[in-house]
Amino acid sequence: MDSVLIAGAGPVGLTLARELRRHGVDCRVADAAADRAVVSRATDLHARSLELWDHTGVADAIMAAALPIACVPLFSGGREVARVEFGGIDSPFPAAVSLRQRDLEEILAADLGVPVERGAAVQIVTQDDDAVVARVGEAELRARWLVACDGVHSGLRGALGIAFAGAEYPGRWAVMDAAVEGWPYGEADIPVFLDHDGFWAMPLPDGRLRLFFRDDDAGERPTIADAQAVIDRHVPGGPRIAAAENEACFQLHHRVARRFRCGRVLLAGDAAHAMTPVNGQGMNTGVQDAYNLAWKLRCAVEGASPELLDSYEAERRPVAMAAMRESGQVHEANVMTGADAAARDMTLAATLATPAQVLAAVERGHELGVAYRHSPIVGAEPAAGGLGLRPGDRVPDAGPLVRADGSETSLRELLRAPEMQLWVCAGTGAAEPALRLARRFAPRLRTRVLAVSGRPEAGDVEVLADPSLRVHGRLGAVADGVFVVRPDGYLGFRCEPPAAAPIEAHLAAFGL
Repeated sequence: MDSVLIAGAGPVGLTLARELRRHGVDCRVADAAADRAVVSRATDLHARSLELWDHTGVADAIMAAALPIACVPLFSGGREVARVEFGGIDSPFPAAVSLRQRDLEEILAADLGVPVERGAAVQIVTQDDDAVVARVGEAELRARWLVACDGVHSGLRGALGIAFAGAEYPGRWAVMDAAVEGWPYGEADIPVFLDHDGFWAMPLPDGRLRLFFRDDDAGERPTIADAQAVIDRHVPGGPRIAAAENEACFQLHHRVARRFRCGRVLLAGDAAHAMTPVNGQGMNTGVQDAYNLAWKLRCAVEGASPELLDSYEAERRPVAMAAMRESGQVHEANVMTGADAAARDMTLAATLATPAQVLAAVERGHELGVAYRHSPIVGAEPAAGGLGLRPGDRVPDAGPLVRADGSETSLRELLRAPEMQLWVCAGTGAAEPALRLARRFAPRLRTRVLAVSGRPEAGDVEVLADPSLRVHGRLGAVADGVFVVRPDGYLGFRCEPPAAAPIEAHLAAFGL
């Protein structure tokens, strides 16, 4: 019996499979399509997704193939009303990079460790307290868990009777990848033209442009003439489309599933939520679903409390709802006309007037601020103060940390470990109490002691020195304390001063 069956081999299903493999969980991946989709829709990869792919070890390959985005100039009525620069974010990765979905899928599928079963639709036969029975193509099998990553038109979601609440945006939307001669904007810029056309152009790594626009009169697919007419209305200098591919028309949705779980079946990615591509959040939200879910499935397979897996919906559905609302607001603002458009332009000019405002908007739009502070599985004992990370927050990169041999590491490298981690901040005091605490939990957690100064000594517990205080500063460890870090890179628990009892209580509540 397989531990996890994944239905769908798009970016979300492949990401989930890679992460499950990293956690040592066997899985099986099946997709109803006979081959990877020819039409490639998603192109916008966000910093938070890149951080998570870095955990799996695939971020470098993605970055080598992708094009980092520099800025988004916003035009209305022929003038630039705001400019969103992407530099300076709190991440080792760019805020966004451009890469065709089919190229991303090829990278994610490489060295996956399990074959993708193509042309094999997944159907639920039955499920009970121990397993789900599914038909995969012509075969029938049992799996501990089934994850539906089968897209916005998910047959598994429909079979479970889970409502997909929401609606469609008006109009038909068109996309094509075009070679454009005489394009007047930067090769790493995404110009957005605010009017009824909802037109924007995403640069691609091969020099082409992903053109996205509203085209209510388009047939099965848009023509070069359709796209050229949109360019002629908005772009000065007379650029011309020389060639195009990947043409498609589609309806845009704003929907979120009422539930993300039904028994032993869970929804992820577009099967759980659908939103306009204007903010590029749809696929990225799904990738983060996969990382949130993978470590919880591992714990569930190992016998953790049901409440731990229940937290997947508790944590991810509010994120999906917020992303759908925010992307919807941006979508609606993009297609305003008349007095509404004039008011929008003034608002954009005011809310994006300073570098600080722009930076805050970029980090929010690229999901670096996603947190689970109200999750049922995070906590603090006593409640953490106002400095540093709060339970549920994303753990950022910081360093350097110095090992016993003099080499350096960073929080980014520590976060690549697939285990739950315990970081004991020993401050300037004696290291022995921190070492005793770390040894106590070492059989269950990946433990490390973070000291403020001095050359750490090699021993049975890894001690890392933080001579610049940058790590203590980012964590907010003014006093000695303990930080429990989840495998998806979020802070799960914090207590000050260090004490075993509250850590035991936190872990025991979920069978960890």
